[in-house]
Amino acid sequence: MTVRNNPFTKLELRHLEMLFDASKEGLWDMQPDGSVKFFNHNFYKDFEVNINASTLKEWQALIHPDDRASFSNNVSNQTLNGIENFVSEYRVRNRRGDFVWIEAKGVAKFDRQGKFQYMVGSHSNITNRKNAEAQIYHLAYHDQLTGLYNRAMLVKQLIYEKHDQMLYLNLSKFRTINDTYGYERANEVLRAFASILKVYFSEIGNVFRVDADEFAILLPAVVEDAKLKSQLGLVKEQFRLALYDLGTGMEIDINIGRAKYSELHETTEGSLRMLDEAKWAMLYGKKRGYDYCINYNEEIRQHTKRVLFMETGILNALQYNEFYMTYQPIVSLGSERVAMMESLMRWENAQYGMIAPDEFIPVAEKTRTIIKLGEFAIDSVCQTIREMLDNTDINIPISINISAIQLFDSSFYHYVLEALSKYSLSGDHIIFEITESVALDMTARTIEVIKRFRALGIKIALDDFGSGYSSLASILNIPFDFIKIDKAIIHKMVLDSEIKIFMGALMYLCHSKGLMVISEGIETAVMCDQVAELQTDYLQGFYYARPMKAAEAKRYLIENSANETSV
Repeated sequence: MTVRNNPFTKLELRHLEMLFDASKEGLWDMQPDGSVKFFNHNFYKDFEVNINASTLKEWQALIHPDDRASFSNNVSNQTLNGIENFVSEYRVRNRRGDFVWIEAKGVAKFDRQGKFQYMVGSHSNITNRKNAEAQIYHLAYHDQLTGLYNRAMLVKQLIYEKHDQMLYLNLSKFRTINDTYGYERANEVLRAFASILKVYFSEIGNVFRVDADEFAILLPAVVEDAKLKSQLGLVKEQFRLALYDLGTGMEIDINIGRAKYSELHETTEGSLRMLDEAKWAMLYGKKRGYDYCINYNEEIRQHTKRVLFMETGILNALQYNEFYMTYQPIVSLGSERVAMMESLMRWENAQYGMIAPDEFIPVAEKTRTIIKLGEFAIDSVCQTIREMLDNTDINIPISINISAIQLFDSSFYHYVLEALSKYSLSGDHIIFEITESVALDMTARTIEVIKRFRALGIKIALDDFGSGYSSLASILNIPFDFIKIDKAIIHKMVLDSEIKIFMGALMYLCHSKGLMVISEGIETAVMCDQVAELQTDYLQGFYYARPMKAAEAKRYLIENSANETSV
């Protein structure tokens, strides 16, 4: 093999230059004194450099100010520490004044003592790639509708950065705008709210759109409560004006929860607690209609978690037999004979224990799962009545509490008919108890619905009279059979003679209209004597018996019947 020692001819060098010019990459050579030679005129003609006799400083002067320090450090690190191969990326200004992204790849040569001898490498224009990466990054971490950071960025910042506090905001009743005015108008509202948040919070924190109508603000430094309150007040006022300008014709409350940094947030896993805590606080305020910032605490989380469980767990609880009915006797005045019973629903859950009707009934009405609960109550009560008729001589009606939602549901009447038919019962075995809220809205339609049930033989009772605002006029114009006096009024009557006088007049008026009166909440002999003086018709309360499950209620009725016989 022949070794060629002679240098390249001029023609060969020209061929090499043409080869370099045909390449899409720039080629360069740098000496220890910082002198640089650039090859490929087609590549470097876009930059203000002397292609044949340039310097490292000349090239460095074109680098973006934000990248210049790291570039200089990289070069020093490579030449002083003997790093042979390297790759770096930075921005360089071209002749049009635009910055383009350059990827530099190089190989450095060192002598045996490790002294730098020279460096050769290439430059590639990677602007298109970087722009694509930036676009992908933007899509990954920004909300397309509002331009705000999204939930992914929120999680990222919570994990890798420390923040003093976090606000979580929800636009209450926002879906009403979506349903009423349409998707586009709803988007305009979201964009307007996002813009307002950026105006008042972008200088002191980062703003995020977390979900459809939910937003978050991370505040890295301490913000005084007075300033925070002022900023939130301005946001609410500007949003109110924006809604007016958009012609929505309605107001939207802003529910706000706040979580502050604590040692629980120091770990990677714990850092995300701040998000959960702020949201729990927001939900707590939202469910109570609060329009101010709620600070998180553990009690709020537990309470809100319990409510959310009820909102989503009622149907599952029905499926797993967590609901059951109890029965409380209602006795006739004087004889103390059990004339009827009231059925009361109970919910026992393995995690939360006993959940009171005062807790789950409002939730069921809100979520309309009250329809299914009502069907369960109707079926259970009818089954209990059938079993008593078949196994005892006891034949008394049982009352069932009915909500306004059930009363006006088109399927409810038919379900009652089916249940009566299924258990071979007549309507006079059933009493429906309805609340004062139904009486307050007693329209012709309401009266017509009640008359349909009364036509079946079902009697109607007004429950908890005196706990709300129903008027005597409304009561006397409604086809009720019973009026149940709320236990709070009975308890006050014992201590207040004026209330007793009022109760006496009420009893007389009800009797004159053919209405029977049931006094609830009788707990002592004194209370029993007080209402007896007023000639109430029936009494109900712990003085006689607490609510019992079906089997226990059956035994109680048998014993009560036996005592009557013996007397």
